[in-house]
Amino acid sequence: MQTIATADGARSYRLHVPSSYTGSAAVPLVFDIHGATSDAASQEFSSGFSATAAAEGFIHVSPDGLPTAAIPYSHFNAWLFGN
Repeated sequence: MQTIATADGARSYRLHVPSSYTGSAAVPLVFDIHGATSDAASQEFSSGFSATAAAEGFIHVSPDGLPTAAIPYSHFNAWLFGN
């Protein structure tokens, strides 16, 4: 588990960078978003993307959602994004 500082506080995520990655060429970055009440570790396990990322050479990130005052369990506010 890793964290990044944001204006709203620390956010946690799981990161898988394949051993074949050297940084000399661009590779896909796949965000694997969990459903409500879940978390990054569960999503990483259920999707199997880390193993696929290792085999196919892409970077895989599973971020943790957060609870909010309106929704007291871990989730992403995807419905707040514009079309």
